[in-house]
Amino acid sequence: MALFYLWTPITDVFFNGAFHSNVDVQIQADSVKLKENKNLLAIHVLVSNKGKIPVDITDKNAFILEIRKIDDQKDNEWTDVDKLKKINRVSLLRNIQEVPKGKALITFEPNSDSDQTESIALSNGVYWVHARLDMGNPKDDGDFFEATEIIKVPTQ
Repeated sequence: MALFYLWTPITDVFFNGAFHSNVDVQIQADSVKLKENKNLLAIHVLVSNKGKIPVDITDKNAFILEIRKIDDQKDNEWTDVDKLKKINRVSLLRNIQEVPKGKALITFEPNSDSDQTESIALSNGVYWVHARLDMGNPKDDGDFFEATEIIKVPTQ
């Protein structure tokens, strides 16, 4: 009987992810026509923490949204994202007040959802939109979650 009581916490830790984050990042976008060739693109970066522990973000540069324009591509060639023209890169946490070093700027609680929204005026075209949430220091190669969408402006 004692083995059963010991077995349950062990399985929670190693198999059920009791001490792991399970974050999902998604991108949704829509555009509104402003002028003949200008559109306002609204980008929603949705974050869901489906894990059992809170996720604390302590660095303003840990949650980034980047947009690059996809110009004319040759047939049968892979797109090298690093060679695409960078339109904008912004921290989604830039408007949060400074907090003492080591304290969380934002906490994604277990079973919670968050929607960070940005908007930008863009000309007609196709864009690579990328969001990245670093769990540790963004300069390290630690855990991160990301989402990428290819968006045609104006959206249909």
